[in-house]
Amino acid sequence: MRDIAQLREVARLGSEGISLEGIRRILELENEVTALRGRVRDLEGALADELLRRPGRRIFAAAEDGGVTPSSPACARPAGPSWCSGAPALWMSEPMPDTLEERATSEELRLGSPWVLIVWDDPVNLMTYVTWVFRTYFGFPRPEAERLMLLVHNEGKAVVATGTREEMERHVEAMHRYGLLATLSPAES
Repeated sequence: MRDIAQLREVARLGSEGISLEGIRRILELENEVTALRGRVRDLEGALADELLRRPGRRIFAAAEDGGVTPSSPACARPAGPSWCSGAPALWMSEPMPDTLEERATSEELRLGSPWVLIVWDDPVNLMTYVTWVFRTYFGFPRPEAERLMLLVHNEGKAVVATGTREEMERHVEAMHRYGLLATLSPAES
């Protein structure tokens, strides 16, 4: 069947006035493109496998409502046109070095000691959107919101708020609802 399809393609190209040498080159290039697409799929799969083996990585996907949602490692590798939940994996986060799990277990925190909200850089959100979130949610004036956004963008993270643990937990949840990466941490004394 493939030979018949190729003969029909040769006849169609010939009827359009393309020479036999031109037809040969077109068919050669089409075969090369097909082979390269297969190679790209193989490399994408190998990359996804490698990224999944790295510890501390989280996978995010586009939600149906346009937001960002955590996804499972099984969804990180496409299995064809229908990926997990119909949402392709957008990106995988870098391990966050300041998570509470990595702190020494002997660290004692006083009740009411200050905590900080850290917003992390990501490859998904635009700088204008991050500025808008800071202005909308925290009520920062534009210059302060832009300063914090630039810290997030250039330094990879920024301390955006300080307060009790409960307050910072609420802020973390709010930042996640806006699609931003955020964590809380005890304030360094």
